[in-house]
Amino acid sequence: MTVVKSRRVDKPRAGGKEHWSMKQRHEAVAAYLILGNMMLVVASTGIPEDTLRGWKMKQWWKDKEDDIRRDLEMRGYDEAV
Repeated sequence: MTVVKSRRVDKPRAGGKEHWSMKQRHEAVAAYLILGNMMLVVASTGIPEDTLRGWKMKQWWKDKEDDIRRDLEMRGYDEAV
């Protein structure tokens, strides 16, 4: 009996790591605040879940969440996020 193993085919990465722009990172934070679900953010941005979860633990993510919330409050969207 022949056993066939499936292989995961990754897209090529420059230098072994994917590079995401700051704009993409900030859009991911905003998407998370709006959608409230990391898997929906993965689907909408194409950024891998493990990358997003790693970012979410960083201080810059928390700072960006605070910036977005503060901006929404100033615009009168207190209950939005």
